[in-house]
Amino acid sequence: MRRVVFKSIHLTSIFSIMLMARQNAYAEERVISIRELLDVQNKWSLFAENNISFTVRGVIGSRTDAQIHMRKCNLRFLLDSPDSFPRLKPGSKMVKLEGRFQLQGKDPSFRVTKANSEFSLEQVHLQMSVDIDVTDPLEWRKLARYTAAESKFYDNRDLFLVAARSFEHSYIVARTQKGNATIEEITNWVAEMKAFGVPKDALEVWDYERLMLEWRKLQISAAKQSDPFLRFAKEVATKYPVALTPLDVPVPKLEAMSERNSLVTFREADQSQQDRLWRLLYREVMKREILLSAKADGSNADNIRDQMKDAIPDLPDMYLSYDLLWLDWRFSQLSQSGKEEAIKLSAEYRKRKQPERGLIALETWLEKRLELWSQDGASGYVRAAQHYLELLEDKEKAYELLLKAWKLSPGEEETVKALESIGYRLHSGSWILKSNYDKLPPDPIQSAIRNGEVIKGMTASQVERAIGKPEERRFSFSTGHISESWMYGDSQRKRTVVHLLRPATVEGQFAKVIAVGELKPQMSRRDSKTTKDAEE
Repeated sequence: MRRVVFKSIHLTSIFSIMLMARQNAYAEERVISIRELLDVQNKWSLFAENNISFTVRGVIGSRTDAQIHMRKCNLRFLLDSPDSFPRLKPGSKMVKLEGRFQLQGKDPSFRVTKANSEFSLEQVHLQMSVDIDVTDPLEWRKLARYTAAESKFYDNRDLFLVAARSFEHSYIVARTQKGNATIEEITNWVAEMKAFGVPKDALEVWDYERLMLEWRKLQISAAKQSDPFLRFAKEVATKYPVALTPLDVPVPKLEAMSERNSLVTFREADQSQQDRLWRLLYREVMKREILLSAKADGSNADNIRDQMKDAIPDLPDMYLSYDLLWLDWRFSQLSQSGKEEAIKLSAEYRKRKQPERGLIALETWLEKRLELWSQDGASGYVRAAQHYLELLEDKEKAYELLLKAWKLSPGEEETVKALESIGYRLHSGSWILKSNYDKLPPDPIQSAIRNGEVIKGMTASQVERAIGKPEERRFSFSTGHISESWMYGDSQRKRTVVHLLRPATVEGQFAKVIAVGELKPQMSRRDSKTTKDAEE
């Protein structure tokens, strides 16, 4: 709501009239109101005796051809003739009457020699304001007090609002002349305006500037303290609950204007804009208070994010930035995190439309873990490969890791199964894609494994895959080699023997089958004697 500010006036006091009445010397017209006239009712006879001319202004109540009755006044105003009373202006009952007091016996009356119609009490106020020094705050206050007295006299609320605006304008003049007012000055001015009766909407303008000044001071004096900010925010929200209502759209232009000149911006704003300005102030205070506890490394960014989302949800860019900062802090802790946290973090990034960052989170966690898993040798690389497949579906990386496991422990069943599960087959000591393997001539060793047979050239692992683990193992050592004999079957029956040989001096080599044979069952002494007798 824009406020209309009237120019002020300079009134000649009734006391000056009384002093000059004794001299009966008036160089110019002196206009007094009915209210002022009643204030000196005990001097009416004196005015009549001195034949003093007056111009009286007031609201007409009724009239006859010979007499006028003014509202709120029991003095008789007598007309010389019916034609001396003018036609009233449309919508107005204001008149200005020129004449003199006279006595009829002991009762004074006012003989009207000239009458003029005027517009309204508000118009009178405006006309009177033309004559004042508009740069003098005291002149504005005199005008305001005069008009306020008139409004009270006539019980005219609209007229009082005109007076109140003039009273407020006196402080606008003072504020303009000072350039920068202090918090104490504005506080005192507000108290004086409130005592006069300046409307709440006008006082709100000044309260806004006071609070803006206090806020700027608070940012310096309480830079690292939370309590002062909270108390200030509570004061704003308590006095102006609209400050708690989030803005539906950004208002950067209004915010910039407020920073340049808060008083002018607020005064020129409409009600909706003023509501937004209160929200902007409250939001800025809460933002500052919340950020006091923010840690530079982002380790409590989730708490900052939640506080902002709750208190100032109309700053989405800010609380979303702390949301990402929280994710980044969790990212920095991946080396100490478990798999579930890595998966969850990746999902959080994807949810925020940052899939690349989510992928990097999983890759980073795997790289950190690989440093630990690799210390477990072949089994560690197999485990790493399984995780790369599970989390990233990265067969290429899994193949790379499984080859490392194979080189560390050739023939390891766990490694073989893992390589085969991702589409590779062993051929002539190398792992190739199954699609390429299927195009090769049949591998006799693989065929033997499928048929449950053992042939020369098989590794120990392949023997186990073909016919299982042996019931007994025997070892013998010779220069440069280690011989193994794997026994299958019961000693009471014919037994299969697999002979394997591996170099003793070459690290990383594994045993290979060099021969497959059979052993007859061992005979007891009774069986041996029976056989000998039969032979004799």
